[in-house]
Amino acid sequence: MIRTCTVRLVCLALLAGGLLRVDLMAMEPAPATTLRFKDLAALKAKAADFDRRLGLLQQELEALKPRFEAFVAKIKEQTAALQAIATTPEGLSADIRARAERIRNGDEAAQTAALQGWQDLGQEGLVLAARTAEFTPHQAVRQAVLRQALELGEPGYGVIGLCYERLPVTDRTWLVETMTVEPTPDTLLAFLAMAKEAAPPVRQALIRASDTLGQAPLFVAALAHKADPAALDDLIPDLTELQGEDGLLLLYAVAAKGESQQRLAAAQAAAKRGEAGLVVLAGAFAAPVPAVRTEVVRALNAIGGTLAQEIIGRALQDPDEVLRAAAQEGLTPPPPALPAPAAE
Repeated sequence: MIRTCTVRLVCLALLAGGLLRVDLMAMEPAPATTLRFKDLAALKAKAADFDRRLGLLQQELEALKPRFEAFVAKIKEQTAALQAIATTPEGLSADIRARAERIRNGDEAAQTAALQGWQDLGQEGLVLAARTAEFTPHQAVRQAVLRQALELGEPGYGVIGLCYERLPVTDRTWLVETMTVEPTPDTLLAFLAMAKEAAPPVRQALIRASDTLGQAPLFVAALAHKADPAALDDLIPDLTELQGEDGLLLLYAVAAKGESQQRLAAAQAAAKRGEAGLVVLAGAFAAPVPAVRTEVVRALNAIGGTLAQEIIGRALQDPDEVLRAAAQEGLTPPPPALPAPAAE
């Protein structure tokens, strides 16, 4: 995980930039990047532009906090209210208790029938639906409740909040995909809440969904800012799937400001982006770390082209002898990976 205050601010600022655009639900996914750089000056100009964008996003951080915190507080309040009702079943109406009994002892068809019209039963109906989604073994029943909760809009948030922790990963990814089909102004806020401690398949579904909505940097930044030190390391491979300048911007932030291993991973990812990846390598090139310089030169060599060769030439003339040697090493193919030890 990036440990410096600067990079934490960058991640949070990226988050802010995305949330401040939350109402732009009609945004299209970023097109595949076809950046071409006429010369080294053009490459440096794009790197400077990325630095400028990151700086502007930092300034928007404070504007983000109240909005997201208000959304989370609202969900917690709704969930707590439903939880209070659920933990005092003796106060439930006779109709709800009868429906709950049929759900408890019934098969998929019986549970579906017992849930009929739950949306019109007030708070008790919300509790009935949430508890059913929480404990039923039938995926079709769970997903029907989740879909109907989404159709309710804001009143349905508490239903999802109450049952979410017990939902299987497959249902969580399904929920993300379903919410992406008809996004609302709250969809991105909900995705951010779901991103906390998300399992890898859910995290990847969120990234795909955010890319569909044209908001990928928002989710990557949110996930990177988790307390888990390995969070960003786990995310870097996913960045190779993000097209357009948003993906490049995130890779650039890692390459320019990450720890050494993260810079290495960003350089490797940049090599897969072709000439557009040169701007990421420009960020990593500034790191006075031999292993990073080796990987940057290796990536430049893989990308090829006149500009890449010019940068390699500069690396080979670096006044720092250690960095010159590291650059030379980057022109040598890496040794083949050792075979895995045979099982005993």
